[in-house]
Amino acid sequence: MSFEKKVSSLLSVSTPNTKNMFVQEAMKASNETLSGNGALKYSTSGNGFVDNFASISKFKEPRTYAEVAKDMQYLWSLDPVLTVKLSLYIRLITRKSQVVGPDKTVETMEEVQRGQGLRNEGIMRMLWLAINHPNSFKANLPLFIAAGSWKDIITMMNLDLQYHGWDGRQLDWGFLRGVLQAGLINPNTTHLVRKYLPTIRTSSKCKTLESQADTLIGRWFARSMFPDMDNAQSYKQYRKLKSEGTAHSWQQLISKQLYDRINFDKIAGRALALLVGSKFLQNHNLVEKYSKWIEGKPTAKFTGFVFELFKPLGNGYRLNHIESYKEATINAQFAQLVKTGKEGVNTNSKLLVVRDTSSSMTSIACGCTMSSYDIGKAMALYFSEFLTGPFANSFAEFANSCKLHQWQGRTPVDKYINDRCEAYGGTNFQSVIDLFIRLKNQGVPEEDFPTGILCVSDGEFNPPNGWRGRENIATSTNFNVAIRKLRDAGFSKEYVDNFKIILWDIPNGYYGKSETKFEDFADASNFFYMSGYDPSAVAFILGTGEFKSTPRNAEELFAAAMDQELLNRVSIPAPRKGKKK
Repeated sequence: MSFEKKVSSLLSVSTPNTKNMFVQEAMKASNETLSGNGALKYSTSGNGFVDNFASISKFKEPRTYAEVAKDMQYLWSLDPVLTVKLSLYIRLITRKSQVVGPDKTVETMEEVQRGQGLRNEGIMRMLWLAINHPNSFKANLPLFIAAGSWKDIITMMNLDLQYHGWDGRQLDWGFLRGVLQAGLINPNTTHLVRKYLPTIRTSSKCKTLESQADTLIGRWFARSMFPDMDNAQSYKQYRKLKSEGTAHSWQQLISKQLYDRINFDKIAGRALALLVGSKFLQNHNLVEKYSKWIEGKPTAKFTGFVFELFKPLGNGYRLNHIESYKEATINAQFAQLVKTGKEGVNTNSKLLVVRDTSSSMTSIACGCTMSSYDIGKAMALYFSEFLTGPFANSFAEFANSCKLHQWQGRTPVDKYINDRCEAYGGTNFQSVIDLFIRLKNQGVPEEDFPTGILCVSDGEFNPPNGWRGRENIATSTNFNVAIRKLRDAGFSKEYVDNFKIILWDIPNGYYGKSETKFEDFADASNFFYMSGYDPSAVAFILGTGEFKSTPRNAEELFAAAMDQELLNRVSIPAPRKGKKK
């Protein structure tokens, strides 16, 4: 990553006017591509923001600054406000975000704000903003902190040092110092800021470039906070300031070996999962105390990704036996994720969750240590708990053929372990539609059918070879073939016209470098593209609760995701006018 040289080649095309039929069809013809299995797809949705929104899963794998800058420059040329909104959404941790106001008060959002929690990608995008549009960065930094963490500021400074050295720093460190100092003197945020202040180490103990950068930041900030002291005294006072914070009291107790005084309620969700997953509890005779605590908790804090919870159980079909208190932790943290996601949303839905269990899903997902198959399994379980209605606790799987299943067991861990689906064969998306048609022919009433499918897949579909309808197969994507097959099978016009197909993309490298591909352009009715690893964003599809209306296409889905209380506070300062001569 380098900030020294701007990207030399940037996308210069604007979003096409897809309202003109000639332009729309010509753009499609110009952007035809194939899935890994040879099905027709498109390399763009015709909307740059929808393209980026549908690619978020790929951004879990850290990208270089140059890669991020290319996207940001293009999006900024289309719409600066939406560019910042999307950057915040990518970083946004799903919760009721808290924003610090100019009067030092902390305002909590009325509704749960939903995002994808990608720290590295979010920080890289804000770095680009800080370098290229510093006034916009400064105006929106409080929102970025609310979306993520105070630690993000330290990380940005750390990266600035690692890539440019002390003398070549690109960021406005004076401004960032003022933001951190304001956070320190604010009683509502002081303990969080103290928690994330970097530790000052002796030079001999700084074994990595990152730790060296942290130490330099700590020394610089200490001298800024205590300018009347010599270096040694200012560092000592800085360490005292940091140690007096209460946001990391459990870590302080561990450092003092006061294990029996740990309050598990005070431990952050990710830290709790790591602690329980290690041998810490066994090594310090805390298993009994912790077990009693977690068994009394219907929910437990967690702001990570749902698939991370199930990683201790193992990958694929080789599932591990884990201790009962670890199972209880997974169940309680899973329940918390579902509870947070459901807040403010009418989850009554007739969507059917569909899992891709083809061979390609066995590859490791982008930026993860688990396969697309395992991640898809965890997300499908979440969706089945999130969505209420006639298809709650149900899902369909498809590979060469399609089968309907129901989750078996009392707890999330039970259901995850009891699942017997196997990843094999091709990616025959049409088998899902064929199941609908078969049940229709058997006399199942139309009102009992799902009104749409939520498909968790890497999107590498087979060609829809079995269909010989009104259009040549070679010129139809799987989604369009599916709609025409439903219509030809006798489903009513009202049913077909309102049938939703949602692709939640979990890309991997099975067919080489993953590229985001589409089934139609972004204005195509009832075709939607979701991406990322926080499944609570399915709420945007429902168009209920805090969301104003049901999206009708991919463009409107993106607009719904950007129409959140926190994101709507984004502002772009007007350019300063030059002085008159």
